[in-house]
Amino acid sequence: MFKPLLVCAVFFTLYGCANPVMTKSTATTPPKGMFKLLEDDKGSSWADLRSVSRYKGNDHLRRIYIINNYIPPRPVSQWQVSSSRTVNVINCDTFERASFDKAFMTLPFGEGDIVATSDEIGRWSSFPKESLIGIVAESVCRITPASLKPEPGPESRKPLLEAKTG
Repeated sequence: MFKPLLVCAVFFTLYGCANPVMTKSTATTPPKGMFKLLEDDKGSSWADLRSVSRYKGNDHLRRIYIINNYIPPRPVSQWQVSSSRTVNVINCDTFERASFDKAFMTLPFGEGDIVATSDEIGRWSSFPKESLIGIVAESVCRITPASLKPEPGPESRKPLLEAKTG
């Protein structure tokens, strides 16, 4: 009687070890160049260091995406929003930043199709140098302008919600 029970227990233990369950924090692997800022049970925030560029050709401004991953994905109409991607512009002289052009994406890490966008107008606001965004700002402001990638062009893809209604 105990032998079949023991065999079943060993089987399920080995099965569980061979098939790891993906936890919230390890469900996806970030692309190279992503720097984790925060993580909790509702998601995570990342700085996309692949996107660092000048803003509008100004050597004193740095443009970078800040990505928020959502756990679980949030339903919007018929789609699931897994992340959002926001443009952040950092003024390297005044240590201020402005956030705008938020896009809600179907995949984690600001990837996939754009479900919707926000028409938020960026406003300059200061931040402590010791904060997470302050640490990111200090890092990206140390990059010489000649070493920066060209600024990406405006997003040309139409959000799925606009495509559905338009």
